[in-house]
Amino acid sequence: MHNKLKFFLRPPQNDEDKNIAFDQYKILVESINKSNEIREASNNFWTTVNALGISAIAYIRDNQSVDSYHKPLVLWGMIALGIILCVSWISYLGTIKKTIDIRNRLLLEIEKFFPFRLFTILILQTGRQKGKRSLTTKETIIPYLFIIFYASFGIFIFLYP
Repeated sequence: MHNKLKFFLRPPQNDEDKNIAFDQYKILVESINKSNEIREASNNFWTTVNALGISAIAYIRDNQSVDSYHKPLVLWGMIALGIILCVSWISYLGTIKKTIDIRNRLLLEIEKFFPFRLFTILILQTGRQKGKRSLTTKETIIPYLFIIFYASFGIFIFLYP
């Protein structure tokens, strides 16, 4: 991917090219910031939805007003839905990560044409070029923890109907 970027980017030849490159650079920075904002907001959404799912399963499990004949079907359906939501969340995080990584690489390539490379310094200081991830460990672990919670409820319901 990195070599493909170099093929499409050429050094600015004149002042107009430099202005265009700088405008594209600003748009790219705004795009990266927007992706990060979306990521943060969506993580709150996914966490809330799954916390509500776990709470609903626990509530229905202990609620006596739900018919005992339908209760297992409702619980297993909610567990399956919760696991599907977590898998979707993991897929979404992968897409966001890929988007941010591509934009960061493009930003670094464009920055080579400018005298001061702020984001290059920042990314090198944070270690992202050394294999560190654009998503935090907490962001990637939480969906798996919810899957474990859903599976634990499933095992509990199976063993203690």
